[in-house]
Amino acid sequence: MSGWSQTIRTGNPQQDLREVEQHRQHAAAQGLSLHVQPLATGGYNVTAAPPVALNQLPTPQPSPADAVGATLPSIFGDYRPSQGGTPLLVAFPQAQPPSPVMGTMPSRLGPIARPEPAPQVHMATPGGECQLCGRVGPTKHVHLMQNIGLVIIRFPKTIDGHLCKFCIDQSFFKMTAITMLLGWWGLISFVYSLVSIPVNVFNWIGSIGMGSPPEDAASIADRRSRALAMLLLGALLGLVAAGFTVLGLGIIFTEPDVEAGIEAALVGLIPAGLPGLLLLVFGIRGRMKATQAERRLSGAVT
Repeated sequence: MSGWSQTIRTGNPQQDLREVEQHRQHAAAQGLSLHVQPLATGGYNVTAAPPVALNQLPTPQPSPADAVGATLPSIFGDYRPSQGGTPLLVAFPQAQPPSPVMGTMPSRLGPIARPEPAPQVHMATPGGECQLCGRVGPTKHVHLMQNIGLVIIRFPKTIDGHLCKFCIDQSFFKMTAITMLLGWWGLISFVYSLVSIPVNVFNWIGSIGMGSPPEDAASIADRRSRALAMLLLGALLGLVAAGFTVLGLGIIFTEPDVEAGIEAALVGLIPAGLPGLLLLVFGIRGRMKATQAERRLSGAVT
């Protein structure tokens, strides 16, 4: 029975795994073993091959050296009748010269050929599986926190598990932004937000150097939308910083109060200007990466 090979690349990691399982069942029904190899551009290459069975071994022929009373073993093997009358194949090893120490000949009995186990799927995965999106690739254990405070009640949320780079970035920016905007309203919420934001930043910094799973349409769209949100928020903070800077300059030139003008300018530059600049840099970087990933994905599909 001949084998077969096929490439699976649908653009959806969950659909790829379902099709691999279908091919495994199809190969098992044909008595074949299925080997699965992930591709660098996403998807899998599956190869089905027949396993080694007893009925596929060559039929040995008895030789004169295997006659009754012979002292040398045959290199071909022998058929010996079992109790039920069914011939049992016994494989004999290559004849060895006499031992110079003991001076005895090797035994005629050799290892008995046994049937191969049932066909199995061998997954050669370079990393783990993300517990949030199911993508196969490098993962890292992270602990991310979110809080929404409503003075007397609050709504906390926590993500703790092994996530891929896509899910770490998405969860970090979303949960941290919500906590920074809505997490301060209430005494307990205020303290919880003071703890959760540094924890999120620490976990995200630890994932900066890790690799990412193969890009797909969903990850590219998420990266592009997140970069757009950073650009808008960075531009808004930049306008606030520019307004305070203009106010400070106006104080310096209209009123001879240089110290008050510098203080007004610093109030806008430090709390709003620096975060706005960082958001603009990350936003531009995210848009460029999304464009590059989209080109690679389109080239791989075509």
